[in-house]
Amino acid sequence: LELEYDRPLRPAVEYLADGRYAAYKVVDGHPIGTGPYVMKEEGQELLLTPNNNYRGSEPRFSEARIVVALPGAAEAKLRAGELDALLFAEKYNLPGCDGASEGVRCVFGQESAHLVVYLNGLAGRFFNQHNLRLAMQTLIARKLEESGLPKDLKADHLSRDDQSFLPFQAGRLSGAEAAELIQAGQKHIPDLIAASKRDPIRLVSGRECQWLISLLRDAGVTVSTNSGKIDFSRILGMVYKTYEPDIVYIGYSVNNSDPDGLYHNLGRKGAIYSPIEARESVQDLFEEGRAIMSQALLAPHYEKTARAILKEVPYVHLGYTPCGVAYKPDRVKVSDNFVNRNTNQITIFEPR
Repeated sequence: LELEYDRPLRPAVEYLADGRYAAYKVVDGHPIGTGPYVMKEEGQELLLTPNNNYRGSEPRFSEARIVVALPGAAEAKLRAGELDALLFAEKYNLPGCDGASEGVRCVFGQESAHLVVYLNGLAGRFFNQHNLRLAMQTLIARKLEESGLPKDLKADHLSRDDQSFLPFQAGRLSGAEAAELIQAGQKHIPDLIAASKRDPIRLVSGRECQWLISLLRDAGVTVSTNSGKIDFSRILGMVYKTYEPDIVYIGYSVNNSDPDGLYHNLGRKGAIYSPIEARESVQDLFEEGRAIMSQALLAPHYEKTARAILKEVPYVHLGYTPCGVAYKPDRVKVSDNFVNRNTNQITIFEPR
């Protein structure tokens, strides 16, 4: 296999090592890949059986079925034995995940998703003013430090972190430098409060967001009465088409270990990029960073990028949430050699 690029693209090496550039072909309208299982749709279920042509270790299950379990019924089905495991368990806030239940166990990965507060910086919008973005970043960081995590963020298993680059990634700043950059908005908080009185801020989310609305109002910021939680399908339309809200409280995935992993959100041609968070200097730095091939040059460049993110504030970075699975320990176990940031794959399990 030979691939030729018209310009340097460092992340391609990592993409080739995982599923992003996975090889497949379409036969009779169906994609044929190279993974450990063959997939077949059976009504509302997905049946997985071993791929006899798989080149890796032999699949651990002779058969596996993936079904949709709605939040209201998922826990009961798991405890009743109708399900052996539940992926994305962090979204269900299961009581057994704290170790109190012997019938259910949970495993959480490391940082799986960024939790952020988008600030709409489009022309004519509230946060088009740079000083107001700086003020909002400072205000949220300060209030969370003073009051601690609200219960909704604790339920999300949030690991509080103001920085968009992970602790082990090129681009990670010292805590002291990051704190100094965030503090730069302190002098603009009165301007933020005054501006919101003239033009109340609209805040929306597909997540529980009353804690954030209350945090802002308690600090003197005026939040509009049409703010609050709405259906996630409407959020997508607002983020990518209509750009109506001033603030969108949302999460997006940790892409990979390369610092270019943030490109899919902050890059000019990123897969989930939205114009509301476009900051030209940040985008330019991500474009330049993709072409860097020398490891020695990565840290200086992405530290510059990290400073630009905290100075231009495309969003306020609240921290990271993990991805988790819940399972019945009498039926399955988690593989001892499992290492992954996103624990949302059936391949982490072995039969008991």
